[in-house]
Amino acid sequence: IKPISVFTGAFVTGDVATFKRAMYTYGGISENIKRGLRVMGDDWRRANSNPQLAVKRGRKDFKMADMEKFQAQETLSETWRREGLDGKVAMWNIGKALTFWNNWSINRWGINALYGLDGFTKSLNASGSSRARAYDALMEATNGSFSKADFVDLQTNLYNQAFDSNGLLRDSAAEFATKEIALNIDYGIVDKFESFLNHVPAAKPLFMFPRTGINALELTWSFSPASNLGPAITRARRTLAAESVEEIAEILAEHGLENTPEAFKALQSEYIGRQVMGTTVVMGAGIWALEGNLTGNGPQDDAERRRMIAMGWQPLSLKNPITGKWHSYQGFEPFESILSLTADIIYQADRVDQSITEDMLRKV
Repeated sequence: IKPISVFTGAFVTGDVATFKRAMYTYGGISENIKRGLRVMGDDWRRANSNPQLAVKRGRKDFKMADMEKFQAQETLSETWRREGLDGKVAMWNIGKALTFWNNWSINRWGINALYGLDGFTKSLNASGSSRARAYDALMEATNGSFSKADFVDLQTNLYNQAFDSNGLLRDSAAEFATKEIALNIDYGIVDKFESFLNHVPAAKPLFMFPRTGINALELTWSFSPASNLGPAITRARRTLAAESVEEIAEILAEHGLENTPEAFKALQSEYIGRQVMGTTVVMGAGIWALEGNLTGNGPQDDAERRRMIAMGWQPLSLKNPITGKWHSYQGFEPFESILSLTADIIYQADRVDQSITEDMLRKV
């Protein structure tokens, strides 16, 4: 989606220079995939051999309490045993058993696989960032008169510097792009909310993966045609509205990019492309929903919704026009939110059995 967004934004704005830069940035597909597979394999093996390290370096939503002070706690448990504090000893033994169970590679294969896939994504973004910086550097040094060999050598050298000896990504632009794709960007409000959940564990089942939810909302909104309206509170809005040197520098730093005109133009093209793509999806989804080929969440009345499902209706699904089969798009962000909202609006607007004004708040 990211390359398509940049190409689309540069095309609709007529920015030939940014379009050419994007061709260099997102070229070398075969090389990028090979790099990604290599990093994915390395991260998979790293996650299996040292799960605690993988947890610390992986997604924050998956972080668990570690056993850094194992030996101190083990010594302390002997004191508890001598003092007859059997309850504390039992809790410590349960903690050890759960830690062993959680670190068992068979139980962690799903998280470890996700860790490996994140490594693949990191590598792709590192390749794109390295190619973009190499292009900018050569354009500045040679005024556009550089050979393919010069470009390959420089972008390869920059890519090799993107990871440290332990496989940790050091390229800030690639790291931000990876976190955005993984829905794992840091937000102050999320950190505070997670602190609250740590103090009130009973609330955790009610608020699963808050960081992912906030990131999904931010990412989805950046594809909305309305993301450039209203107060400047989102990255898309602030990026497209930035004009002063300070505003541009702040936006580029937030995205981990170098403070250059080329990087800023490419970033704006990406957000414009997202809006164009979102507009296209909304228009197509609206037509598809009007024809009965796209469903959203359905009615707000739970009993009515269950009756519809029992009759064969499928929520959050779209119909294959060739086979006639329905396929769920649930979980396919950022398009789930856009498609479901569009389908819900069409569904509610098409109803004649109740007052829209009367039920407006309930439906929303």
